Amino acid sequence: MFILSKLAGGVDYSFYRKNAAGKMVPDGFVRIGGGADVADKKTLLAPDGVVTEVTEADAKKLETNPVFQKHKKAGLVKAVKSAPAKKAGQDMADDKSRQVTPADYRKTGKEPPATGAA
Repeated sequence: MFILSKLAGGVDYSFYRKNAAGKMVPDGFVRIGGGADVADKKTLLAPDGVVTEVTEADAKKLETNPVFQKHKKAGLVKAVKSAPAKKAGQDMADDKSRQVTPADYRKTGKEPPATGAA
């Protein structure tokens, strides 16, 4: 199983259980990578999405996590059974906190501001 993510940052989806005293205690987490639309420091390239491989058991646990469900409903994460053939996240919603790129300006019919780069 694979989780496709359009989130700018990684997320630890946490799980809890009741202990013998009836209190909720941490019971592990599943970490999903982030970094979509965040420029690499060396190349300044920004990936369209990030793919994280998870076990079947972790995928089932994620489906019970309310934060994962919220991200899934917003189109920011998606579970798939096989590795994506095209760029991860290409057909998913954008994380609104991502960096603005020159392409974003052009999509709105504006020219990007000058950066001073040679």
